[in-house]
Amino acid sequence: MVASIALIDGTGVVDAGDYDNEMRNGYDNTNNRCINKTSFINKIYDLCNNRAGDGSVRIAAQYFRGPGQAGPAQSGRTCASILEDVKAWYKSNPEFAKGPIFAAGYSRGGYIAIEYAKWLGEQGLNVKSLFLFDAVERDCSVDIARESKTPYKEAMWYVAPSAALAERISQFFHNSPIPGNVQIAYHAVRDPSVYSRWYFDNCGLDGVVVIEKFKATHAAMGGIPWTGDHPVVPQFDLKQGLKAGWEAVKSGQVLLPLGMQMTAGKVAANSVKLVPTTTEKQDFEASDKVWAWMSNKLKIYQVI
Repeated sequence: MVASIALIDGTGVVDAGDYDNEMRNGYDNTNNRCINKTSFINKIYDLCNNRAGDGSVRIAAQYFRGPGQAGPAQSGRTCASILEDVKAWYKSNPEFAKGPIFAAGYSRGGYIAIEYAKWLGEQGLNVKSLFLFDAVERDCSVDIARESKTPYKEAMWYVAPSAALAERISQFFHNSPIPGNVQIAYHAVRDPSVYSRWYFDNCGLDGVVVIEKFKATHAAMGGIPWTGDHPVVPQFDLKQGLKAGWEAVKSGQVLLPLGMQMTAGKVAANSVKLVPTTTEKQDFEASDKVWAWMSNKLKIYQVI
């Protein structure tokens, strides 16, 4: 019997070599250094490949890089295209339907894992378990912005110049619960009190899911702590931009997910911090706790 697991990593730089350096070696672009950490998705992939097994069940694991930060115009790597790659991998291995099916994802890769499970359900298949690291449904914030000629820095409030585009955007921003064909999901999420990447919300919070919160940055949730969250973007530009976006939301000129509307409103009222509250040491320690929690679940299902 063959058990399969699709592993989808988080968003990263466009260049394949630089992406691998970031996710494999923990290259910290913000501080121009290497922290010698591997993303949890890569770690699971390596452990799956090194697993001897008991002879009766074999683990077939496939790693997929996450979307590119610059959108399809530069990278061609979107959530939609990566999902198609995952589906193609499954279709090319018909034996997968006879064994347990798993999926794991980090950040937007977690959203793709949920969509993959949903697609499997449409084929009449069940998923044994999902393993999610701070899954976020920010799948079209950059991509839609590119298509609508919106500047990158304005991507977080999704300008909709036409009714058709507005309808298309609205299709992507729903809660994305754990699909009913998933036996159980395990979701490690960042604690909101850390104020890391607070401008996009988690998906995969409803359904049959066990949720555990960690006081870690979004980067630490994926295994590469302290890389890119301090600060995310220049504070002044972000704050002024969110204030402008909030005014546009209130006037009905743009669409914005409810959770982000609330966040933008708080920023406009000067009541939200713009950079995480953790220290570097705390972030590394929290990241280790995330792995300890999730690796225990993976071992229960004999994935690693």
